[in-house]
Amino acid sequence: MLLGVGADAVIAATTSASAPNLTITTAVEPTPLGTGGALRHALEHLDDRFFLVNGDTFLRARLDLLEERHQVAPLPAATLALTRVPDARQKGSVELNGDGFICRFVEKGLEGPGLINAGVYLIEKVAVRDIPKGTPVSLEREILPGWIDRGGRPGLRGVVTDAYFVDIGLPEDYLGVIHGFPKES
Repeated sequence: MLLGVGADAVIAATTSASAPNLTITTAVEPTPLGTGGALRHALEHLDDRFFLVNGDTFLRARLDLLEERHQVAPLPAATLALTRVPDARQKGSVELNGDGFICRFVEKGLEGPGLINAGVYLIEKVAVRDIPKGTPVSLEREILPGWIDRGGRPGLRGVVTDAYFVDIGLPEDYLGVIHGFPKES
């Protein structure tokens, strides 16, 4: 778990939870580093290829399918789970090229349907080494757009899923989640 402000409370909650066969490792930022800086700070704890999941989103997707698409040549720096929403205005959107690679991130504000980043990533550790160490940076706004074109190397693959998605960082969506998830379809 990549932690910053409030880390002590999260560590206390996870330490007191009972979950057989589950080991939780934490990497606590020494100072606020942003989502990209926090990831770089955790480098020593990462496997060569790992899943990263935003703490403020929920996506009921099959990770094995994301991994299967990630491993199709050419191997990208990362593969992002994407989902379609009727209005991408609050979230920003993602554009794919014909080969399934992300070619552009569009900032928040444009009305209408779109593909959005669903907050689940499969990342190659070698790409994380390119993030400046000890520097506050945003994974979503600074690092990922920079990985689109990595000097001729594969950048970011996008995998579109229709799995249940909630951005619990939005109050109205959070309230929907605490009142119960929809039944499986």
